[in-house]
Amino acid sequence: MRRLQFGALAFSLLACVIALLAWRDARKGREATPPEAEARRREGWLRGSSDEKFEQLEKQLRGFDKTMVEIGYRFTELYFAGKDRNWEYAEYQAEKIDAAIRLGIERRPKRAGSARYFLEEDLPAMRAVLEKHDAAGFDKAAASLRQSCMRCHARENVPYFTVELPERRLTPIRRAPR
Repeated sequence: MRRLQFGALAFSLLACVIALLAWRDARKGREATPPEAEARRREGWLRGSSDEKFEQLEKQLRGFDKTMVEIGYRFTELYFAGKDRNWEYAEYQAEKIDAAIRLGIERRPKRAGSARYFLEEDLPAMRAVLEKHDAAGFDKAAASLRQSCMRCHARENVPYFTVELPERRLTPIRRAPR
Protein backbone atom coordinates (compact mmCIF):
# COMPACT_ATOMS: atom_id res chain seq x y z
CA MET A 1 0.00 0.00 0.00
CA ARG A 2 2.82 2.41 0.90
CA ARG A 3 4.53 1.71 -2.44
CA LEU A 4 1.34 2.68 -4.25
CA GLN A 5 1.08 5.88 -2.20
CA PHE A 6 4.75 6.67 -2.89
CA GLY A 7 4.29 5.97 -6.61
CA ALA A 8 1.19 8.14 -6.76
CA LEU A 9 3.01 10.92 -4.93
CA ALA A 10 6.00 10.70 -7.27
CA PHE A 11 3.71 10.71 -10.30
CA SER A 12 1.80 13.73 -8.95
CA LEU A 13 5.06 15.58 -8.31
CA LEU A 14 6.28 14.86 -11.83
CA ALA A 15 2.94 16.03 -13.26
CA CYS A 16 3.24 19.29 -11.29
CA VAL A 17 6.78 19.87 -12.59
CA ILE A 18 5.61 19.27 -16.16
CA ALA A 19 2.66 21.62 -15.72
CA LEU A 20 4.85 24.34 -14.19
CA LEU A 21 7.40 24.09 -17.00
CA ALA A 22 4.67 24.26 -19.63
CA TRP A 23 3.02 27.22 -17.87
CA ARG A 24 6.32 29.04 -17.55
CA ASP A 25 7.18 28.47 -21.23
CA ALA A 26 3.73 29.69 -22.31
CA ARG A 27 3.89 32.72 -20.01
CA LYS A 28 7.36 33.60 -21.23
CA GLY A 29 6.04 34.07 -24.72
CA ARG A 30 3.16 36.35 -23.62
CA GLU A 31 4.62 38.62 -20.95
CA ALA A 32 7.78 40.62 -20.52
CA THR A 33 9.86 39.44 -17.58
CA PRO A 34 11.16 41.95 -15.03
CA PRO A 35 14.97 42.32 -15.12
CA GLU A 36 15.51 40.64 -11.71
CA ALA A 37 13.43 37.61 -12.69
CA GLU A 38 15.21 37.41 -16.04
CA ALA A 39 18.60 37.41 -14.28
CA ARG A 40 17.45 34.65 -11.89
CA ARG A 41 16.16 32.62 -14.82
CA ARG A 42 19.50 32.89 -16.61
CA GLU A 43 21.32 31.68 -13.48
CA GLY A 44 19.21 28.50 -13.33
CA TRP A 45 20.66 25.25 -14.62
CA LEU A 46 17.67 24.12 -16.69
CA ARG A 47 17.89 25.72 -20.11
CA GLY A 48 16.33 25.31 -23.51
CA SER A 49 13.03 23.87 -24.62
CA SER A 50 10.89 21.63 -22.43
CA ASP A 51 12.34 18.60 -24.20
CA GLU A 52 15.88 19.80 -23.55
CA LYS A 53 15.04 20.43 -19.90
CA PHE A 54 13.67 16.91 -19.55
CA GLU A 55 16.86 15.57 -21.11
CA GLN A 56 18.84 17.54 -18.52
CA LEU A 57 16.71 16.14 -15.70
CA GLU A 58 17.10 12.61 -17.06
CA LYS A 59 20.86 13.09 -17.15
CA GLN A 60 20.82 14.24 -13.51
CA LEU A 61 18.77 11.20 -12.40
CA ARG A 62 21.18 8.93 -14.30
CA GLY A 63 20.87 5.19 -14.42
CA PHE A 64 21.24 2.43 -11.90
CA ASP A 65 24.39 3.78 -10.25
CA LYS A 66 22.45 6.28 -8.14
CA THR A 67 19.96 3.54 -7.32
CA MET A 68 22.78 1.36 -6.05
CA VAL A 69 24.08 4.12 -3.77
CA GLU A 70 20.63 4.40 -2.21
CA ILE A 71 20.30 0.64 -1.88
CA GLY A 72 23.71 0.37 -0.21
CA TYR A 73 22.68 2.99 2.33
CA ARG A 74 19.33 1.34 2.96
CA PHE A 75 20.87 -2.15 3.20
CA THR A 76 23.14 -0.87 5.97
CA GLU A 77 20.21 0.72 7.77
CA LEU A 78 18.14 -2.47 7.38
CA TYR A 79 21.00 -4.58 8.70
CA PHE A 80 21.53 -2.58 11.86
CA ALA A 81 17.80 -2.15 12.43
CA GLY A 82 17.50 -5.94 12.34
CA LYS A 83 20.43 -6.32 14.73
CA ASP A 84 18.72 -3.85 17.07
CA ARG A 85 15.40 -5.69 16.64
CA ASN A 86 13.91 -2.42 15.41
CA TRP A 87 11.58 -4.36 13.13
CA GLU A 88 9.48 -1.43 11.98
CA TYR A 89 12.53 0.54 10.83
CA ALA A 90 13.95 -2.55 9.13
CA GLU A 91 10.63 -3.12 7.33
CA TYR A 92 10.66 0.52 6.23
CA GLN A 93 14.16 0.11 4.76
CA ALA A 94 13.18 -3.12 2.98
CA GLU A 95 10.20 -1.31 1.47
CA LYS A 96 12.44 1.55 0.31
CA ILE A 97 14.95 -0.88 -1.21
CA ASP A 98 12.10 -2.45 -3.18
CA ALA A 99 10.86 0.96 -4.34
CA ALA A 100 14.37 2.14 -5.30
CA ILE A 101 15.01 -0.95 -7.43
CA ARG A 102 11.64 -0.71 -9.15
CA LEU A 103 12.17 2.98 -9.92
CA GLY A 104 15.67 2.20 -11.16
CA ILE A 105 14.22 -0.44 -13.47
CA GLU A 106 11.81 2.16 -14.86
CA ARG A 107 14.84 4.25 -15.84
CA ARG A 108 16.87 1.25 -17.02
CA PRO A 109 14.51 -1.57 -18.05
CA LYS A 110 17.39 -3.78 -19.22
CA ARG A 111 18.29 -4.31 -15.54
CA ALA A 112 14.95 -5.97 -14.78
CA GLY A 113 16.09 -9.52 -15.53
CA SER A 114 19.02 -9.32 -13.15
CA ALA A 115 16.96 -7.76 -10.37
CA ARG A 116 14.08 -10.22 -10.72
CA TYR A 117 15.45 -12.83 -8.28
CA PHE A 118 16.23 -10.16 -5.73
CA LEU A 119 12.72 -8.67 -5.98
CA GLU A 120 10.84 -11.95 -6.23
CA GLU A 121 12.76 -14.20 -3.85
CA ASP A 122 15.35 -12.79 -1.50
CA LEU A 123 13.81 -9.44 -0.60
CA PRO A 124 10.39 -11.04 0.09
CA ALA A 125 12.15 -13.66 2.27
CA MET A 126 13.76 -10.85 4.26
CA ARG A 127 10.44 -9.06 4.57
CA ALA A 128 8.81 -12.24 5.89
CA VAL A 129 11.50 -12.53 8.59
CA LEU A 130 10.98 -8.89 9.53
CA GLU A 131 7.19 -9.21 9.67
CA LYS A 132 7.53 -12.18 12.04
CA HIS A 133 10.13 -10.33 14.14
CA ASP A 134 12.26 -13.44 13.68
CA ALA A 135 15.54 -12.64 15.42
CA ALA A 136 16.92 -16.12 14.77
CA GLY A 137 16.18 -15.93 11.05
CA PHE A 138 17.45 -12.39 10.55
CA ASP A 139 21.16 -13.20 10.19
CA LYS A 140 20.42 -15.91 7.63
CA ALA A 141 18.10 -13.58 5.67
CA ALA A 142 20.71 -10.78 5.73
CA ALA A 143 23.40 -13.14 4.43
CA SER A 144 21.02 -14.37 1.73
CA LEU A 145 20.17 -10.81 0.71
CA ARG A 146 23.89 -10.04 0.46
CA GLN A 147 24.42 -13.09 -1.75
CA SER A 148 21.51 -11.99 -3.92
CA CYS A 149 23.24 -8.64 -4.43
CA MET A 150 26.40 -10.45 -5.48
CA ARG A 151 24.50 -12.68 -7.94
CA CYS A 152 22.83 -9.62 -9.47
CA HIS A 153 26.22 -7.91 -9.85
CA ALA A 154 27.60 -11.04 -11.54
CA ARG A 155 24.66 -11.10 -13.97
CA GLU A 156 25.37 -7.43 -14.76
CA ASN A 157 29.05 -8.22 -15.46
CA VAL A 158 30.33 -6.28 -12.46
CA PRO A 159 31.31 -9.13 -10.10
CA TYR A 160 34.02 -6.92 -8.64
CA PHE A 161 31.23 -4.91 -6.96
CA THR A 162 31.41 -6.99 -3.81
CA VAL A 163 28.96 -6.55 -0.97
CA GLU A 164 29.84 -7.27 2.64
CA LEU A 165 27.67 -7.17 5.71
CA PRO A 166 28.01 -3.69 7.20
CA GLU A 167 30.53 -3.09 9.97
CA ARG A 168 29.61 0.52 10.81
CA ARG A 169 26.36 2.37 11.17
CA LEU A 170 25.67 5.31 8.92
CA THR A 171 23.10 7.12 11.06
CA PRO A 172 22.34 7.59 14.75
CA ILE A 173 18.95 5.88 14.43
CA ARG A 174 18.44 3.22 17.09
CA ARG A 175 15.51 1.35 18.53
CA ALA A 176 13.48 3.56 20.82
CA PRO A 177 13.18 2.29 24.40
CA ARG A 178 9.84 0.65 25.12
